[in-house]
Amino acid sequence: MELKEEFEEAEEELLGVIDESLAVEISEIDQRESFVNVTVFKSIRIIFVIIFFFILLLLLVGFLLSRSILIPLKKIEDVSVEVSKGNFDLKSNIDSDDEFGHLSFIFDSMLDDIKKKFELEKYSKKLEEKVKERTKELDEKNKELERTLEDFYTLRITMQEKLELDDIKKENEVIKKS
Repeated sequence: MELKEEFEEAEEELLGVIDESLAVEISEIDQRESFVNVTVFKSIRIIFVIIFFFILLLLLVGFLLSRSILIPLKKIEDVSVEVSKGNFDLKSNIDSDDEFGHLSFIFDSMLDDIKKKFELEKYSKKLEEKVKERTKELDEKNKELERTLEDFYTLRITMQEKLELDDIKKENEVIKKS
């Protein structure tokens, strides 16, 4: 029996050591698992913060880029609206070395050309009106001159007839006297 008791005691001792070993191992595993969970949580949080700041950066870049595109386009649109109303004295005045600056330069040159053509057309219409007015005046003067000429011819014919009558009267008197 003694051997059995010793064996049972050794078995209990061994089981105790194994239990302690397992408890230590389980504790270490729990600590590692806890550490891993904390590390994963921190990593996920860092990733979310990085993504958040990256999205903010993209929004800022997008906003600035859209402003650099939309402001010049809006300026050209506003000038176009005013030009369509007949105001040719505006300029877009976009002073940049990119496509919008080039477009603005071409647009402003085009406005200058349109303004010159519009002023030429306006001047041409005034000139046409003056020509019509002068032509009308000349027509009236010509008609007046024609009436004067007709009056002159009528007067001439009348005078000629009177002279002829006077001549006939004189001849008749000469004939009567003879």
